[in-house]
Amino acid sequence: MKRIASLPSDEPARRLADIIHAIGLIEDYVRQAGGLDALMTVENAYHDAVERRLLIIAEAVTKLRGQIETLEPDIPWRDIRQTGNVIRHNYDGVNDAVIRSILEQDLAPLRAACERLLKHFST
Repeated sequence: MKRIASLPSDEPARRLADIIHAIGLIEDYVRQAGGLDALMTVENAYHDAVERRLLIIAEAVTKLRGQIETLEPDIPWRDIRQTGNVIRHNYDGVNDAVIRSILEQDLAPLRAACERLLKHFST
């Protein structure tokens, strides 16, 4: 396997933009799968792609630790980080009900918070 080099970024604005982008891709995957019910019915490439984007969100939130929590205290930042740990370490036991709940209830407020934070860090 070829080694993949990553470009580290400590910029909060870049990480927030990554989260917003990942949320947009998740929304695209849900649409392309034929809706949330279709996405959650069977394991498929869209389902896998959603989990991958949730990992990216969790990793970005982890790297933003200490920089965002007090600015947006209503977002469950710790839970987001923990979701990444569950997907990473318990990949065969990821609860689809939890994923569904995240997609239905948590992404919109997270996007709104990240957009506000992005404005804050971009000025």
